[in-house]
Amino acid sequence: MANRIALAAFLAAIISGCAGGSSKEQTNLDSLPAAFRDAIPSGMHDGLQLVALDWRPGHDLLNTKAWRTVEFYKPGTNEVLRTERISIASGYRAMYAYPGTEYFANVRIEQSVPGSYHTDKKKVIDYITYLYDSKNALLAEYLRDNPDLKAKIDKMKARGKDYITFERNNYRNFEYISYTANVIGLTGGTISHIHIFVPKNDIIVTAYLLSQKKAKFATIEEFLQLRQQFLEGYIEYLAKSN
Repeated sequence: MANRIALAAFLAAIISGCAGGSSKEQTNLDSLPAAFRDAIPSGMHDGLQLVALDWRPGHDLLNTKAWRTVEFYKPGTNEVLRTERISIASGYRAMYAYPGTEYFANVRIEQSVPGSYHTDKKKVIDYITYLYDSKNALLAEYLRDNPDLKAKIDKMKARGKDYITFERNNYRNFEYISYTANVIGLTGGTISHIHIFVPKNDIIVTAYLLSQKKAKFATIEEFLQLRQQFLEGYIEYLAKSN
């Protein structure tokens, strides 16, 4: 089935690694609406910097949809069980990198249509929970059928961790939800997928932390430390600004 083929390709890529983009450009936050300036840090204390900023990707002034869609599939197939719309009144994409490396984080900062934030939040939580559950189940089945690959992956997995971990918590009074692969490349180019909720301005921050060929981290343990620094640093900026 298509999802199994995709998973097999992701697992095969573990040995060679997956790269993020490397094109970088100057950014300017001054012209942004206040709600977005308060939700997009220019950098973190550990040297991570905002290196590219775009208005909502795919935005077309003549044909802009005020939503994006997410799809829920029947396990192990390409059959769509349901499609949900998540509203977007406005949004930006911010790319972050450490000096001399490729992109570490692809971050989407999206503001809900008035009156839709709480519904959007629920849909986002449902979707990331579905992604975690489906990837975890598919991975377990695949590794059960491929013991030699499982033995290789077990040697690369973060000590004391499951293959994929799920987290829903609060930090500095900001709720966030996330799943993280504890083997670099296990779930493709995204190692950790994080949502941070900013109710004051009806904003949902979505961060994809990326595998790279040219990276600040060499091991999964080093990545997990950078992930924690990113999560806490981003929320500390939100707490200061909101």
